Amino acid sequence: MKPIGMFAIRNFDYNGLFVHLEGGEAPYRADFIKWTTDPGVALFQCSDGEKRLIPSICIMGIGRKFLPPPPPPPKELNCGIVHFGFPARS
Repeated sequence: MKPIGMFAIRNFDYNGLFVHLEGGEAPYRADFIKWTTDPGVALFQCSDGEKRLIPSICIMGIGRKFLPPPPPPPKELNCGIVHFGFPARS
């Protein structure tokens, strides 16, 4: 897959269910790799060499518009089941 570009990321704390946006910008840029099974969360390769799970809402500016569309949720999630992902933070 062709790289999309490096996105600025807002500082955040993600507990696997809720995202808390914190002040300021993360000290790295992030390049999209792929969507995860956690809705709205993708795996990114960051400019500091780390791979991180980053909720798409944490992308600053209009960057979210450049992400590929996420895959449809699994059928189990369409039945009202709450999905918990892995915690992450900037």
